[in-house]
Amino acid sequence: MTGTGLAVFAAAGALQSFATLLVLAIVVGMAAFGFQFGLFLAILAGLGAIATLLVAFGLGEALASLLVAAEMPADYAFPVSVGVLAVACALAVRFAIGGAIGDGTLRFSPLIDKIGGVVIGSLAGVVIAGTILVMLSVMPIPAAYSIDGAQTKYDLGTRVLKTFASLIESDVAAREVLLNGEVPAGEPAGGPETSELFVDLNGNGLFDGEGEAAERYLDRDGNGSFTPRVAYTDTNGNGVRDIGLLERYRLRAWQKLRVMHYPTITSPATSILTVILGDGQEVYKAVATDLDADDQITFSLLDPTATVDTEAVSEGAGEFEAVADAEPAVDAEGDEAEFAVTGEDDTLFTIDPTSGSVTVRDAKAFMRRTTPSEIIVVATDTRGLSSEKTVSLSYRGVVPGR
Repeated sequence: MTGTGLAVFAAAGALQSFATLLVLAIVVGMAAFGFQFGLFLAILAGLGAIATLLVAFGLGEALASLLVAAEMPADYAFPVSVGVLAVACALAVRFAIGGAIGDGTLRFSPLIDKIGGVVIGSLAGVVIAGTILVMLSVMPIPAAYSIDGAQTKYDLGTRVLKTFASLIESDVAAREVLLNGEVPAGEPAGGPETSELFVDLNGNGLFDGEGEAAERYLDRDGNGSFTPRVAYTDTNGNGVRDIGLLERYRLRAWQKLRVMHYPTITSPATSILTVILGDGQEVYKAVATDLDADDQITFSLLDPTATVDTEAVSEGAGEFEAVADAEPAVDAEGDEAEFAVTGEDDTLFTIDPTSGSVTVRDAKAFMRRTTPSEIIVVATDTRGLSSEKTVSLSYRGVVPGR
């Protein structure tokens, strides 16, 4: 490791240790505040801390939208809005309490005042410290010098976000999505798939996991590496993969978060034809959907017996490239691409790359078959992410000439 690398590592480690000390200092300081000024003012301080949390994160996105409309860079709009709202609310509460209520306005018996003040003051300190940890995850600080609140010994940021979610969302299922997002779950084969959540620093919509430009990701399955394809369940049916507050907090990023959405081929896995066919007639219609509304899907065919160059497979983007001297298909750019095929289906079917219409070239040969013909339909989106589906084509009608 170079001297610069060691310096960065040391600075990051020191800042992370400082975070724990900061949390303890705030909690102890608020406990001392409650001991000194009594239970009543400690309660008001706690309520003020909760109000600051609700205002900062409840109105942060709305103010950020206004700042972007005023031509502030999007990368800074949300951090600025959260910071401004938090400071403004905290100051407003402080001056309002200080102006309306004096130190000795309401006092309980000395023992209750002291003990209650310490307890409630400590709870107020928990809210304040947790809010600060969450705000640090919002600020655009270089990764080497950022503080990971989720990794501190006392992770009060998570507790504060859970409190925030409980206050603004009463429905248990909706609150779970708000907090944790739509976590990858078991899904039948052929259902929607996404990647694990990552910070899309360069905005290309794909995960870049190597070199200096490596992007952070949330290792949901705990396997120590980025998982490009996981089953996904749209819990609330809104057509997008919702990102939770805790996911943002743990990734220390509240913007540029995304998952890779793979096309889902929704057309059936079988097609049974009964009418007499002619050459060039449609025998199957491929249909696919993609959660990225701006994606254009193109279709191609891959023979089930094809020999694929496994070294050319891109695991992160789900791309593939086949090698051989076979018949041309159409790739995501609309150009001819070749794949290796063997067997009798190599020239029997063709697919329109735009409509997904599969047609038969030699209708008589297809109708005379006694066993189903199998093709692999490939749907590829604009970003090069692709999904495959094996389709069985059968003819059960009258065979001409028999």
